[in-house]
Amino acid sequence: YLSLAVVNATRSRQRFELHVSGAELGARPTLWRMTGRNVRAADTLGRKPQVVVKKFVMRRIPSAITVAPISVDIYHIPLVRAR
Repeated sequence: YLSLAVVNATRSRQRFELHVSGAELGARPTLWRMTGRNVRAADTLGRKPQVVVKKFVMRRIPSAITVAPISVDIYHIPLVRAR
């Protein structure tokens, strides 16, 4: 597996191209997206959660990845084989 973490601390969507050499990316990667109202959002015991975590199972990783505003994306990508 390839694990990839992407942080976007801005208020606008960000986009980047993903290029991997030395291995082939497999199908059905998992994405966990953590986001809140602002960069200071935090979960505190006994209080209403401010951070939302959503899990997505994707068909494949796109070559151009878009990252939501004020978020942390963690990708867990299967590797098919080394090149």
